[in-house]
Amino acid sequence: FSRKGIYISDMEAKAIAFAALQMYDVQQNSNCATVSFSAKGEADSGDGDYWLTTIYDNKKYINAFISTYDELRTENAHSIPASKSYAQYGDNMSAESLQYSNQRISNLYSKFENMESYWAPGVKLVLTGDYVNFRTAPSTDSNVIDSLMSGEEIAPLKGAFEAEGRQWWKAINAQGEVGYVSADFVRVAC
Repeated sequence: FSRKGIYISDMEAKAIAFAALQMYDVQQNSNCATVSFSAKGEADSGDGDYWLTTIYDNKKYINAFISTYDELRTENAHSIPASKSYAQYGDNMSAESLQYSNQRISNLYSKFENMESYWAPGVKLVLTGDYVNFRTAPSTDSNVIDSLMSGEEIAPLKGAFEAEGRQWWKAINAQGEVGYVSADFVRVAC
């Protein structure tokens, strides 16, 4: 990036590296001195920077990665050490606090897993309209998670299916959220 006059923060670099590692097989020799990468089915355009630039340009992903990473770091810093089982805590407040913290940490790791799936090679859904609703359920009455723009990509979790008289896709957006989008506003791309 610096060769192109683009200077990124350490957190942006972590986000880009995280996504790039999902797109490539990484192998490390036993003495940890050599690391090699090979594409997981992504065609190399001849420009080795293409995929890094694609990741960098996905600001929804970059911002979500940084936010999730910061939340996880904060949650870990404030969590109660799990040196006892829930039942061994003398007061319910400590046990409840530990349960809440563990659930938050689990949810944040699930979001990272979804971000891994988002960047994995394979079929993508490309939005064909602007301000397309990405919803919590396959229904026009469900809550909107994200507003997707034309050209934005999401990763399908299963094939199209019918609900409420329309075709829907269950997918992961760039922020690692699972939701549903109407098939009327996407095209399948490999």
